Amino acid sequence: PVVYDYDNLISNMSKAGICVTITIINEYRSGYEYMLMPGVDVRSETANYAINTSTAQGMETVAAATHFLAERYNGNDTAYGKVDNWVVGNEVNDNLLYYYMGRQEIDTFVQEYLQSFRVIHTAVKSAYSNANVYICLQHRWNTENSTGDYGGKDFIDIFNRYASAQGNIDWGLSYHPYSFPMNDPEILNDGGASIDAYGNSLSGGEVTDQITTPLITMKNLHLLT
Repeated sequence: PVVYDYDNLISNMSKAGICVTITIINEYRSGYEYMLMPGVDVRSETANYAINTSTAQGMETVAAATHFLAERYNGNDTAYGKVDNWVVGNEVNDNLLYYYMGRQEIDTFVQEYLQSFRVIHTAVKSAYSNANVYICLQHRWNTENSTGDYGGKDFIDIFNRYASAQGNIDWGLSYHPYSFPMNDPEILNDGGASIDAYGNSLSGGEVTDQITTPLITMKNLHLLT
């Protein structure tokens, strides 16, 4: 079983003094349609789907699987190793590609994500109280919210508002501060006029030193912290 591969990998990294992080993602598998949000169709262009905790079967499966993994990798058995950090979804402010639940307004999307986050947070903490649980966002920060992608700042503000109202939890943030354009690794040039990987001219201004910046990259990461 694949869990034995995890045992080998995680135990070896733990013995080497490496702090291990696991990201929980929901890839489509035939026969596990109940892991998709109700009404969500499979799309060829989608890599990962929203973690379904809106149905009883989905919630019970997510809670049980997460608790099993967190308990196995809580550090009590060196044969398994230890996972300190758990990330709920990958780049979840990209609905269409990495956390698909069908086109949704940002408020609805974040509330559904928060519910899954709470289920996973509870399952992880019940097995290893010192673990950290993170939201994962990509570098879009102050950008227009569509029904398919969302600005990170609005996402965090809405998440925090609902989490606080419902009983706050110690959530963390796993951020992907990609360079812009992504084909140019010279981060000090981020935000200037440039040419992207497809040959398109970019006028600049995407990365600024103001909290209103459209994108956060390594150049202006201090705005995030």
